[in-house]
Amino acid sequence: MTTTRSRASEPIDWLTWAIAALFALLYGPLLWHWVDGWLNKTISIEHEYFSHGLIGLPFAAYLAWQRRPQWLALPARSNPIGGVLMGLAAVLYLSNVTDCVNLSLPILLAGLCLWLRGVAGLKGMAFPFILTALATPTDAPYLITPYTLPLQAFIAGTAGIFLQIMGLSDVVVDGIYLRISGRVVEVAPYCAGLKMLFTTLYVGLMMLHWTGLSRSRSTQPRASGWRHSHQCHRQHYSQHHLELYARHPAGRRLSLVPRQLGRRSVQLFHVG
Repeated sequence: MTTTRSRASEPIDWLTWAIAALFALLYGPLLWHWVDGWLNKTISIEHEYFSHGLIGLPFAAYLAWQRRPQWLALPARSNPIGGVLMGLAAVLYLSNVTDCVNLSLPILLAGLCLWLRGVAGLKGMAFPFILTALATPTDAPYLITPYTLPLQAFIAGTAGIFLQIMGLSDVVVDGIYLRISGRVVEVAPYCAGLKMLFTTLYVGLMMLHWTGLSRSRSTQPRASGWRHSHQCHRQHYSQHHLELYARHPAGRRLSLVPRQLGRRSVQLFHVG
Protein backbone atom coordinates (compact mmCIF):
# COMPACT_ATOMS: atom_id res chain seq x y z
CA MET A 1 0.00 0.00 0.00
CA THR A 2 1.47 3.32 -1.04
CA THR A 3 0.66 6.72 0.33
CA THR A 4 0.98 10.01 -1.46
CA ARG A 5 1.63 13.39 0.07
CA SER A 6 0.46 16.71 -1.27
CA ARG A 7 2.97 19.37 -2.18
CA ALA A 8 1.72 21.52 0.70
CA SER A 9 2.84 18.86 3.20
CA GLU A 10 6.31 18.40 1.70
CA PRO A 11 9.27 19.95 3.51
CA ILE A 12 10.46 23.31 2.30
CA ASP A 13 13.31 22.91 -0.18
CA TRP A 14 16.73 24.44 0.21
CA LEU A 15 15.99 27.26 -2.26
CA THR A 16 13.13 28.54 -0.11
CA TRP A 17 15.31 28.45 3.00
CA ALA A 18 18.08 30.29 1.16
CA ILE A 19 15.71 33.01 -0.03
CA ALA A 20 14.21 33.38 3.46
CA ALA A 21 17.67 33.63 5.08
CA LEU A 22 18.87 36.21 2.54
CA PHE A 23 15.67 38.21 2.94
CA ALA A 24 16.02 38.23 6.74
CA LEU A 25 19.66 39.27 6.45
CA LEU A 26 18.94 42.17 4.10
CA TYR A 27 15.60 43.45 5.38
CA GLY A 28 15.60 42.37 9.02
CA PRO A 29 17.49 45.53 10.16
CA LEU A 30 15.26 47.69 7.94
CA LEU A 31 12.05 46.26 9.39
CA TRP A 32 13.43 46.69 12.91
CA HIS A 33 14.24 50.33 12.09
CA TRP A 34 10.63 50.87 11.03
CA VAL A 35 9.19 49.24 14.14
CA ASP A 36 11.52 51.11 16.48
CA GLY A 37 10.80 54.39 14.71
CA TRP A 38 7.05 53.94 14.87
CA LEU A 39 7.07 52.96 18.54
CA ASN A 40 9.66 55.41 19.86
CA LYS A 41 9.05 58.30 17.39
CA THR A 42 12.64 58.12 16.15
CA ILE A 43 11.59 58.06 12.50
CA SER A 44 10.85 61.03 10.25
CA ILE A 45 7.47 62.73 10.48
CA GLU A 46 6.48 61.61 6.99
CA HIS A 47 7.31 57.99 7.80
CA GLU A 48 5.18 58.14 10.95
CA TYR A 49 2.15 58.23 8.68
CA PHE A 50 2.78 54.55 7.96
CA SER A 51 2.74 53.37 11.57
CA HIS A 52 -0.27 51.22 10.67
CA GLY A 53 2.38 48.82 9.45
CA LEU A 54 2.72 47.66 13.07
CA ILE A 55 -0.43 45.61 12.54
CA GLY A 56 -0.47 45.47 8.75
CA LEU A 57 2.89 43.79 8.15
CA PRO A 58 2.30 40.90 10.60
CA PHE A 59 -1.17 40.43 9.11
CA ALA A 60 0.32 40.33 5.60
CA ALA A 61 2.86 37.71 6.73
CA TYR A 62 0.04 35.67 8.29
CA LEU A 63 -2.01 35.74 5.08
CA ALA A 64 1.02 34.77 2.99
CA TRP A 65 1.69 31.79 5.27
CA GLN A 66 -1.98 30.74 5.11
CA ARG A 67 -1.79 30.72 1.31
CA ARG A 68 1.34 28.60 1.25
CA PRO A 69 -0.48 25.39 0.15
CA GLN A 70 -1.96 27.19 -2.88
CA TRP A 71 1.46 28.68 -3.59
CA LEU A 72 3.18 25.28 -3.58
CA ALA A 73 0.45 23.81 -5.77
CA LEU A 74 1.27 26.27 -8.57
CA PRO A 75 3.71 25.14 -11.27
CA ALA A 76 7.23 26.60 -11.13
CA ARG A 77 6.94 29.05 -14.00
CA SER A 78 9.24 32.06 -14.22
CA ASN A 79 8.24 35.41 -15.64
CA PRO A 80 11.09 37.58 -17.00
CA ILE A 81 9.50 40.69 -15.50
CA GLY A 82 10.28 39.19 -12.11
CA GLY A 83 13.99 39.27 -12.89
CA VAL A 84 13.73 42.91 -13.95
CA LEU A 85 11.96 43.82 -10.72
CA MET A 86 14.54 41.99 -8.61
CA GLY A 87 17.33 43.83 -10.43
CA LEU A 88 15.54 47.14 -9.83
CA ALA A 89 15.13 46.27 -6.15
CA ALA A 90 18.87 45.55 -5.89
CA VAL A 91 19.70 48.94 -7.43
CA LEU A 92 17.33 50.75 -5.07
CA TYR A 93 18.66 48.87 -2.05
CA LEU A 94 22.27 49.80 -2.87
CA SER A 95 21.44 53.47 -3.51
CA ASN A 96 21.58 54.34 0.25
CA VAL A 97 18.62 56.68 -0.27
CA THR A 98 16.08 56.08 2.48
CA ASP A 99 12.95 56.05 0.34
CA CYS A 100 14.61 53.97 -2.37
CA VAL A 101 15.77 51.38 0.15
CA ASN A 102 12.25 51.23 1.60
CA LEU A 103 10.60 50.84 -1.80
CA SER A 104 12.97 48.02 -2.70
CA LEU A 105 11.07 45.75 -0.27
CA PRO A 106 7.68 45.55 -2.07
CA ILE A 107 9.43 45.59 -5.46
CA LEU A 108 11.59 42.63 -4.44
CA LEU A 109 8.55 40.71 -3.15
CA ALA A 110 6.69 41.26 -6.43
CA GLY A 111 9.77 40.18 -8.37
CA LEU A 112 10.13 36.99 -6.34
CA CYS A 113 6.49 36.07 -6.89
CA LEU A 114 6.79 36.54 -10.64
CA TRP A 115 10.14 34.76 -10.86
CA LEU A 116 9.12 31.70 -8.83
CA ARG A 117 5.44 31.21 -9.79
CA GLY A 118 4.69 33.66 -12.59
CA VAL A 119 1.62 35.85 -12.82
CA ALA A 120 -0.51 33.28 -11.00
CA GLY A 121 1.81 33.46 -7.99
CA LEU A 122 1.59 37.23 -7.87
CA LYS A 123 -2.21 37.08 -8.09
CA GLY A 124 -2.33 34.57 -5.26
CA MET A 125 -0.26 36.84 -3.03
CA ALA A 126 -1.91 40.06 -4.25
CA PHE A 127 -3.55 41.11 -0.98
CA PRO A 128 -0.49 40.50 1.27
CA PHE A 129 1.55 42.41 -1.29
CA ILE A 130 -0.89 45.35 -1.22
CA LEU A 131 -0.77 45.48 2.59
CA THR A 132 3.03 45.48 2.49
CA ALA A 133 3.21 48.17 -0.18
CA LEU A 134 0.76 50.46 1.65
CA ALA A 135 2.78 50.08 4.88
CA THR A 136 6.13 50.89 3.27
CA PRO A 137 7.30 54.33 4.52
CA THR A 138 7.83 56.93 1.81
CA ASP A 139 7.70 60.71 1.50
CA ALA A 140 4.29 60.59 -0.20
CA PRO A 141 2.60 62.45 2.72
CA TYR A 142 5.01 65.35 2.15
CA LEU A 143 3.70 65.64 -1.41
CA ILE A 144 0.11 65.74 -0.15
CA THR A 145 0.60 68.42 2.53
CA PRO A 146 0.29 71.41 0.13
CA TYR A 147 -3.27 70.31 -0.62
CA THR A 148 -4.32 70.18 3.04
CA LEU A 149 -4.58 73.97 3.39
CA PRO A 150 -8.43 74.05 3.31
CA LEU A 151 -8.52 71.35 5.99
CA GLN A 152 -6.05 73.29 8.14
CA ALA A 153 -8.15 76.44 7.82
CA PHE A 154 -11.28 74.49 8.78
CA ILE A 155 -9.58 73.08 11.88
CA ALA A 156 -8.32 76.54 12.87
CA GLY A 157 -11.80 78.07 12.48
CA THR A 158 -13.43 75.26 14.46
CA ALA A 159 -10.86 75.58 17.25
CA GLY A 160 -11.45 79.34 17.36
CA ILE A 161 -15.20 78.86 17.77
CA PHE A 162 -14.74 76.39 20.62
CA LEU A 163 -12.25 78.67 22.38
CA GLN A 164 -14.70 81.59 22.18
CA ILE A 165 -17.47 79.39 23.59
CA MET A 166 -15.16 78.52 26.47
CA GLY A 167 -14.82 82.24 27.31
CA LEU A 168 -11.66 83.30 25.48
CA SER A 169 -12.94 86.40 23.73
CA ASP A 170 -9.54 87.58 22.46
CA VAL A 171 -9.18 84.70 19.97
CA VAL A 172 -8.57 85.78 16.39
CA VAL A 173 -8.55 83.32 13.51
CA ASP A 174 -6.34 84.27 10.58
CA GLY A 175 -6.32 81.52 7.97
CA ILE A 176 -4.45 78.61 9.55
CA TYR A 177 -3.26 80.74 12.50
CA LEU A 178 -4.87 81.35 15.89
CA ARG A 179 -3.93 84.50 17.79
CA ILE A 180 -4.58 84.07 21.50
CA SER A 181 -3.49 86.75 23.98
CA GLY A 182 -0.65 87.90 21.74
CA ARG A 183 0.52 84.38 20.96
CA VAL A 184 0.32 82.82 17.52
CA VAL A 185 -0.58 79.14 17.13
CA GLU A 186 -0.29 77.49 13.73
CA VAL A 187 -2.31 74.48 12.62
CA ALA A 188 0.46 72.55 10.91
CA PRO A 189 -0.17 70.25 7.93
CA TYR A 190 0.65 67.27 10.12
CA CYS A 191 -2.20 68.22 12.45
CA ALA A 192 -4.78 67.97 9.66
CA GLY A 193 -5.73 64.38 10.49
CA LEU A 194 -4.11 62.70 7.50
CA LYS A 195 -2.39 60.11 9.67
CA MET A 196 -5.68 59.08 11.23
CA LEU A 197 -7.27 59.00 7.76
CA PHE A 198 -4.54 56.71 6.38
CA THR A 199 -4.76 54.40 9.37
CA THR A 200 -8.56 54.22 9.19
CA LEU A 201 -8.55 53.36 5.49
CA TYR A 202 -5.82 50.77 5.99
CA VAL A 203 -7.57 49.05 8.89
CA GLY A 204 -10.85 49.20 6.97
CA LEU A 205 -9.18 47.38 4.08
CA MET A 206 -7.95 44.70 6.47
CA MET A 207 -11.40 44.28 8.00
CA LEU A 208 -13.07 43.98 4.59
CA HIS A 209 -10.77 41.11 3.76
CA TRP A 210 -10.99 39.49 7.20
CA THR A 211 -14.80 39.49 7.28
CA GLY A 212 -15.09 38.45 3.64
CA LEU A 213 -17.30 41.42 2.70
CA SER A 214 -14.99 42.27 -0.19
CA ARG A 215 -15.88 38.91 -1.79
CA SER A 216 -19.61 38.91 -1.00
CA ARG A 217 -20.64 40.58 -4.27
CA SER A 218 -18.76 38.06 -6.35
CA THR A 219 -20.46 35.14 -4.60
CA GLN A 220 -23.98 36.62 -4.46
CA PRO A 221 -24.93 35.96 -8.12
CA ARG A 222 -23.68 32.39 -7.75
CA ALA A 223 -25.82 31.85 -4.64
CA SER A 224 -28.92 33.38 -6.24
CA GLY A 225 -28.38 31.19 -9.31
CA TRP A 226 -28.26 28.12 -7.06
CA ARG A 227 -31.52 29.10 -5.39
CA HIS A 228 -33.20 29.58 -8.77
CA SER A 229 -31.99 26.18 -9.95
CA HIS A 230 -33.19 24.56 -6.72
CA GLN A 231 -36.68 26.07 -7.12
CA CYS A 232 -36.92 24.91 -10.73
CA HIS A 233 -35.81 21.46 -9.60
CA ARG A 234 -38.56 21.23 -6.99
CA GLN A 235 -41.18 22.53 -9.43
CA HIS A 236 -40.20 19.88 -11.95
CA TYR A 237 -40.64 17.06 -9.42
CA SER A 238 -44.00 18.40 -8.19
CA GLN A 239 -45.26 18.50 -11.78
CA HIS A 240 -44.05 14.96 -12.34
CA HIS A 241 -45.93 13.71 -9.28
CA LEU A 242 -49.16 15.35 -10.42
CA GLU A 243 -48.88 13.55 -13.76
CA LEU A 244 -48.37 10.26 -11.96
CA TYR A 245 -51.46 10.86 -9.79
CA ALA A 246 -53.63 11.71 -12.80
CA ARG A 247 -53.04 8.17 -14.02
CA HIS A 248 -53.73 6.65 -10.59
CA PRO A 249 -57.13 4.93 -9.93
CA ALA A 250 -59.72 7.24 -8.34
CA GLY A 251 -60.46 7.15 -4.65
CA ARG A 252 -57.00 6.00 -3.55
CA ARG A 253 -54.40 8.06 -1.76
CA LEU A 254 -50.95 8.44 -3.28
CA SER A 255 -47.99 9.23 -1.01
CA LEU A 256 -44.75 10.17 -2.67
CA VAL A 257 -41.53 10.97 -0.82
CA PRO A 258 -38.93 12.02 -3.37
CA ARG A 259 -35.33 12.16 -2.18
CA GLN A 260 -34.78 15.56 -3.70
CA LEU A 261 -37.41 17.10 -1.37
CA GLY A 262 -35.79 15.76 1.79
CA ARG A 263 -38.19 14.56 4.50
CA ARG A 264 -41.23 16.26 3.07
CA SER A 265 -43.95 13.99 1.63
CA VAL A 266 -46.50 14.92 -0.97
CA GLN A 267 -49.94 13.38 -0.36
CA LEU A 268 -52.49 13.76 -3.13
CA PHE A 269 -56.23 12.96 -2.84
CA HIS A 270 -58.60 12.49 -5.70
CA VAL A 271 -61.79 14.54 -5.35
CA GLY A 272 -64.79 13.58 -7.41
